Amino acid sequence: MMVDSIEELLDGPHAGDVAELAEYGLQQAAEAVQYMDDSDGGMGDVMYRLQELHLKSCEKEKQDPAKLAAHLFELELNSEWDIFSGAAKTYASILGDKGLAVYRQLADEAWKEFAPSASKQELRRSNANAALNLIGIKETLAVISGDIEELVDIKKRDLTYAYHYLEIAEIYKKAGNKDKALEWAEAGLKAFPARTDSRLREFLADEYHRRKRPAEALNLIWANFTDQLGLDSYQRLKKQADKTGQWSDWREKTLSHIRSHITKQDRKTNRWYWNPGYSLLVEIFLWEKEPEAAWKEALEGGCSQSLWMKLAALRAQDHPLDAVEVYMKYVNPTIEQTNNKAYEEAVQLIKKIQPLMFRQRKDEAFTAYVDELRTRYKAKRNFIKLLDKIQ
Repeated sequence: MMVDSIEELLDGPHAGDVAELAEYGLQQAAEAVQYMDDSDGGMGDVMYRLQELHLKSCEKEKQDPAKLAAHLFELELNSEWDIFSGAAKTYASILGDKGLAVYRQLADEAWKEFAPSASKQELRRSNANAALNLIGIKETLAVISGDIEELVDIKKRDLTYAYHYLEIAEIYKKAGNKDKALEWAEAGLKAFPARTDSRLREFLADEYHRRKRPAEALNLIWANFTDQLGLDSYQRLKKQADKTGQWSDWREKTLSHIRSHITKQDRKTNRWYWNPGYSLLVEIFLWEKEPEAAWKEALEGGCSQSLWMKLAALRAQDHPLDAVEVYMKYVNPTIEQTNNKAYEEAVQLIKKIQPLMFRQRKDEAFTAYVDELRTRYKAKRNFIKLLDKIQ
């Protein structure tokens, strides 16, 4: 592989040339990735390795810090795909004070020229990569210098989303200025009162609890829950309510809210096929270690296949025929997917059924069931081969 060949040069007299080769490789990769499917991240890994080799080469070459700073600044400013993003921090030990001073001077000069007042979203729409990269450069330099106000000044140029307010709040919190952190978090909530960022609400809820304002904290987490019903939001609400010993009341309110949002008209009538149904209630009761309640909800309103499988596994010990019923209901639909993977999954279900039926002394019933499957799906030869292996 090309990258491996470049890496081998690091241990020889041409270690200094690796940086130039890595830059060329990154340029070619950046062009190629525009015309390929990199959903598996393969090209991204290559680009990451090339950047690592570039850094190692610079460490060995001992370039003039001012020259290196100027070169890195141009690379980062004009790059795409986040190549050399955060270079000032990554190369800080090589640049030293002299190189970082040059980096900052170049950034400040460019900042005056670009004066990016548009939001990052607007800059992305206009493909203003240099302006976007410059914002990142300025943020990195502010972090390195520890200048909180400079970093906030850069961040507050773009308050397009509630999360941007949270970023500033977290900066102040990390710096120990909790009042400023609260001020910015509350400003974000005011700017985005409806369906705001859940992380912003959680940040504020924690701060309200710290300040002995539990009612406000719980209301925020409740808003998160009603915006996005789910086990995670249920768990977060419990965590907050537990702090004040109010979970019992909130739990009843929460379960009632979930039930009010479940409509039978939106669900398929056959409870055994994929169907969200009462899935959330089933998930909650399973998490609360109440399998009987979870089973009852599943029978009442159905749930997803993965949850039926969990329920069947739990029922197998004390209620084996309940588990058998669940597994059997999924065997046929699985076989009818007509592919080898599905056949294997169906046979695994049948193998789970077998010991459960044997425990109930239903050996003959199991044999009859398998014979019925063999007759029904005799044309599916790959499935029959797998079925024949069941003893």
